[in-house]
Amino acid sequence: MGCVKGNGLVRRAIDEGAEWIRPGGWLLIEVVASEFRTIRPMLRNAGYGDIRSTRGPMRYTRVIVGRLGA
Repeated sequence: MGCVKGNGLVRRAIDEGAEWIRPGGWLLIEVVASEFRTIRPMLRNAGYGDIRSTRGPMRYTRVIVGRLGA
């Protein structure tokens, strides 16, 4: 595997998620708060639904979750 840049690792987890997550299962990705708007459409386009973010104590997005096939 070569060097993964930018959101490449996130993209890979989203794209390959269907291979190791059961339908209806959840993918959780810890992110930098500013990346939510970039990653949300990636999840939606890959067939995830119920996409939302959780907030840490500083009120910033910390984890994005999406349900496969929802």
